[in-house]
Amino acid sequence: MHPTPTTPTTRNAHELKPTTLVVDALNFLERFVPVDEPAFANALPPALFVEANRRVFLFTAGAVRSNIRPVFVFDKGQASDEARDKWTRRRCEEVVKGTRRMPANAEVFLTAILETHGCLCLRPPDIDGDDAVALLAWQLGGSVLSRDRDLLRYDELPAERVFRDFGVDATQHKLRLERQMAPLPAHVARQITIHALKSREILRSVAA
Repeated sequence: MHPTPTTPTTRNAHELKPTTLVVDALNFLERFVPVDEPAFANALPPALFVEANRRVFLFTAGAVRSNIRPVFVFDKGQASDEARDKWTRRRCEEVVKGTRRMPANAEVFLTAILETHGCLCLRPPDIDGDDAVALLAWQLGGSVLSRDRDLLRYDELPAERVFRDFGVDATQHKLRLERQMAPLPAHVARQITIHALKSREILRSVAA
């Protein structure tokens, strides 16, 4: 069973301040809009977004039961050379394969679905997406949910607060988080100091 953040047992969960979970949203686009799953191989966009709504409901309900407040960060994709290179590489792979199953503007639909279910969604301008995720988690004393091992390179973000995947427990219906156990890629140096990053106003949206 995947580990989950622990909460004190001396008070009821609804009396405790929720733990913030900063989600690298585009990392999980395919988890919510399941274009690569065999059951949805021939699904049209309307059916995919109906399924996305169902999955977001399960995720948010599980987060509430686990006393977790998710904050979704959508990388604008133009804030750094690294982000632009990653975007270009992925589009080139789609050209080589000759296919793109993900519906156009799927991230816009996902944002709308998440906000409908009460999730805060951010698109921080002028800052790399990974930097924004790490900075928010650090400033808010929260954790990170991202498939990107690069999140392990931030000095002040403990590895035990970096998670790579999630599930919803079938019996208790709580959110279960899987730790990022893979090592930092050899070519990536652990050298980024979070407090040296510029906040660029991104904390104002989560101050409440």
